[in-house]
Amino acid sequence: MALVLPCLVAAAQTDGGEEAMGFSRVVRDPVSAAKGFAGTASDNNVAWAAFGNAASVPMSSKNFDAAFSFQSWAPDLEAKTTDLSLGLSFKFSDKFGATLGFARDGGKSFTGVDDSGNELDSFTPSNMMLGGGLGWRFAKKFSVGANFRYLSQKLAEGVDCSTFGLDVMAMGKFSDFTAALGVKNIGGSVDSEDGDSYDIPSSVVAAASWRKVFSEDHGLEADLDLDYFLSGNFTAAFGAEYGWKDMLFLRAGYHYGADKAVLPSFATVGLGAKFKGVRLDFAYLTANDDIGGGLTLGLGISF
Repeated sequence: MALVLPCLVAAAQTDGGEEAMGFSRVVRDPVSAAKGFAGTASDNNVAWAAFGNAASVPMSSKNFDAAFSFQSWAPDLEAKTTDLSLGLSFKFSDKFGATLGFARDGGKSFTGVDDSGNELDSFTPSNMMLGGGLGWRFAKKFSVGANFRYLSQKLAEGVDCSTFGLDVMAMGKFSDFTAALGVKNIGGSVDSEDGDSYDIPSSVVAAASWRKVFSEDHGLEADLDLDYFLSGNFTAAFGAEYGWKDMLFLRAGYHYGADKAVLPSFATVGLGAKFKGVRLDFAYLTANDDIGGGLTLGLGISF
């Protein structure tokens, strides 16, 4: 399964047809990446809300959260990409928050030939996402949010495509438990030269998060994300985090992908450290035939 593909080719074959731009569903956040890609309902790490859930921003205790990540995806396969991403969220007030995000992926370089058999210059395929969103806390326990993003992909010289995607989420917070429901990546499609249209991977998502601080020394968080894709496929992600003194963190998770889902099944592990609002996080995705392993490193600051 290649996540860097020509616009005419699907990122995943599905019973409902074909999907394009599978890179748009890769998690850039090293915290969620270490928890099996779960965390849509969490309000504890909102720097990456532009790629997930804008409704979490006004629900968070953080007024400002920013992060940078480096990701090596499928390093041993043809689908290899090197990804650089930025995320930012901030609150205007107790009721309103905004989020911005940018990601750029560089694929494995290749050299092609023209119709006469002459060798062409080396080309590096790339993907790009740029988006932002707003969140509104309309009641003490409830919020809504929306993200709008631009997606583009360049696969060869003169071969490129672009489209748009929309997330709409609702969220409720009840003591230690948070739930979210909405749609992700809705609306976008790309066309092939023969006139066929391919949708980007869009889904209905239901998510839950439970977070408990047992003492000044120990804390736990568990997250669950369920995605039903409009193509007819299904994924489930579960992850957990243990925190010691809100300084050191141990994470693990599992992502289940149905047979033809845009993302396969894999397990994840990760570590994190935080001191005076500055944090460093690491995640590793176990190797398999589809993704070949991968790692995500992140640096962030919040207050």
